Amino acid sequence: MSQARTGFRPLAGLRVLDWTEGVAGPYACQTLGDLGADVIKVERPQGDWARGVGTGPAQGGPDFRALNRNKRDLCLDLRHPEAVEVALRLAERSDVMVTSYRPGVTERLGIGWEAVHARAPRLIYARISGFGYGGPLQHRAGSDTILQAVSGLMSQVGDPDGEPQRVGIPVVDFVAARDAVTGVLAALLARERGQTVVAPVDVSLYASAAALQAQVWQKYFEAGTVQRRSGHRNAGIAPAGLFPTSDGRHIAVAVLRDEHWQNFCTAIGRPDLLDDPRFSSNGSRLRHRPELEAEIVPVFRSRSFDEWVRILGENDVLAGPVTEVPDIAGDERLRGALPLTRLPEGALGPSAPAIALPIAVGGVLPGPERVLAPPARGQHTREVLREVGYAEAEIERLVASGATPEVAPGD
Repeated sequence: MSQARTGFRPLAGLRVLDWTEGVAGPYACQTLGDLGADVIKVERPQGDWARGVGTGPAQGGPDFRALNRNKRDLCLDLRHPEAVEVALRLAERSDVMVTSYRPGVTERLGIGWEAVHARAPRLIYARISGFGYGGPLQHRAGSDTILQAVSGLMSQVGDPDGEPQRVGIPVVDFVAARDAVTGVLAALLARERGQTVVAPVDVSLYASAAALQAQVWQKYFEAGTVQRRSGHRNAGIAPAGLFPTSDGRHIAVAVLRDEHWQNFCTAIGRPDLLDDPRFSSNGSRLRHRPELEAEIVPVFRSRSFDEWVRILGENDVLAGPVTEVPDIAGDERLRGALPLTRLPEGALGPSAPAIALPIAVGGVLPGPERVLAPPARGQHTREVLREVGYAEAEIERLVASGATPEVAPGD
């Protein structure tokens, strides 16, 4: 996908207010920016807490830079009534507003749904929260790690006889971000068709985590079965998992259909397994997985990793190596399939490659013709205030009062 042309901008001309922190909200708004929207990140004077994640500079290292390109930045201190008025004036001149605070916070600050909707009735208002609005857990704080635990996701990750494990990336945050973008785009389409959008778009990490586990829940609803940790194995397919080779490496194999099973048995030199009733179907192979692995694990240990890659490929068996990021970056074919963009040099660091939005329409990747570098706090405060009608004298007064503080680049 890195070979695709850039410039697909279906949201060009729309303005998005990014009132979010952390991962889910910033990634959702970055996606809208990649699709061409003018995204204004609005930060409190202390800044998005995610700027301090990792070991990068205080203004934001790689973790922050990965989620905040294609945005401009404005600082507002909503403890000042004048700052609230700035926020509402911005809303009047915008198409979408995304928040990610615990229910009750935006209402207390004067930028909740009702206050904003009264001033900007056409604006699409999206709210990302831990446990949703209106439910029994609405005021409970949440984060990706907590939601991986509470939603049942951690209970399914790890070795069968080991401890529950966290997925190594903020997967719940990312899936909630995609859900929020879907909701925003649906609301924008409804507005375009003349429908009146009279309620917020609500997404919770808890609901998104549940949807991520739809198959697990369906098994429980229909059969009362609970999916248990299966380590590297696919819980619904056999054989499917990692197999060690003679040189100490591992190869991933997945047998999805009957024809794949036939190809697999041929590839490993065990056509006799096709006649074994224990392995005649996927369901039977799952029931007899220990016996199946007792037959095939020694076979994989008999040859090197490179040999198995060649043999399985020649027999059209789904297989792949276990790789790390440096392996992918150093492999011309794997790197060539990545969706890549490039962050220009900016206030937070030098130019660097970055993973782009993984969508190509007609061979064209989304994104502005010129990618905007992730911004420093308040970097565009004066610029944005001018755009919404403030005169220079008013801007000077707002900055001096602390309602719209300017933040030094290194702060």
